[in-house]
Amino acid sequence: MKKLFIAILFLFLGQLTLAQTSAGELAFHKAANQYIQGNSSQAKQTVYQGLKEDPDNKKLRDLLKRLEEQNQQNQQQKQEQEKQEEQEKQEKQEQEQQQDQQQNQDQQNQQQDQEQQQDQEGQDQQEKQEQQQEEEQGQKDQQEQQQQEKEQGEQDQQEQQQENEQEAAQKGEEENQQPLSTSEELEKINMTEEKAKMILDAMKNSEVQYIQQNKRKSKQKADPKKPDW
Repeated sequence: MKKLFIAILFLFLGQLTLAQTSAGELAFHKAANQYIQGNSSQAKQTVYQGLKEDPDNKKLRDLLKRLEEQNQQNQQQKQEQEKQEEQEKQEKQEQEQQQDQQQNQDQQNQQQDQEQQQDQEGQDQQEKQEQQQEEEQGQKDQQEQQQQEKEQGEQDQQEQQQENEQEAAQKGEEENQQPLSTSEELEKINMTEEKAKMILDAMKNSEVQYIQQNKRKSKQKADPKKPDW
């Protein structure tokens, strides 16, 4: 659209002649050149000044209208561009915020994973220590039991050996011991053979007398008047 406007300006400029040049025309040419060079604000000021000198100049009015339309379009484009930039900025902020949130979440997850891993390692280490202690205690108990069984076996063996030795000694004594003779027995009780013979004869005579007396009593008749006792 800007190219079309420039072509129209050149067309207007080609139709002008030096005879027709006035203050309004000079202001139009100056404003047109300023607009072509990109100085829209200066061109607009030049048009305002020209209209003060030549208010009915149609070219200046058309140029002013086009400048205002162009200015409005520029403002609209600027607003749209600012709006787009603001939207892009907001989207960028939201994206950065999401990235920060995701990064924080990742860090929290990583920290949580590390804590869980440390807890699991600590638990595994504790279980390993407890299992090792149980194994050591089991080995210790087994060694103590084996030692007790060994000592008990040695003690039983020693007692059995002592009993065997005592039995062997007693058996040896019995085997070595001989029966005493009659003279040795009498000597042991401080008695001579003659005295012992006299005692035996006396005992024999007493026994004979006792037997004879019992025979005599059995031959006598029992008195019926007397009780049996």
